Amino acid sequence: MPRTKIKKEVLCPYCKKEATLTSSEAIYGKHFGMIYLCYPCDAWVGVHKDTDHPLGTLANAELRDWRKWAHKEFDPIWQKRFEEGSKTNPRYKKAMARGGRYKRLSILMEIPMHQCHIGMFDVDQCKEVVRLCQAGLVNPEAETKKPESKDGI
Repeated sequence: MPRTKIKKEVLCPYCKKEATLTSSEAIYGKHFGMIYLCYPCDAWVGVHKDTDHPLGTLANAELRDWRKWAHKEFDPIWQKRFEEGSKTNPRYKKAMARGGRYKRLSILMEIPMHQCHIGMFDVDQCKEVVRLCQAGLVNPEAETKKPESKDGI
């Protein structure tokens, strides 16, 4: 029996209405790929290349800024891990380094691994990523450290 492709319904978390799958040209003036866009809320999220699967959840301007900051703090940690790991093991992949740091983040944030991705986080979770990264707790050498208070950000 052939499978029928079901159109993915992506709802805006702000107005709860269905987002429109459209070209990123609507936002950037140039096509970089497809996005889900909620025009009234000015919220969007990119999609995985050649699919209609969102990369995370729709984000408004405030959340986009926090996600950028979270990535600015988090990405250099897994990238350094990849550089170090690939020197001693040519089979070590970026996905392994990134996945290992997301696993550490999921433990620190006490959330399931399948929910642990910056593209799925809300503002408070992004603030927590920034705090944990700045405290050095996401680094591989910090595996035994426990997080302290969430105050500060």
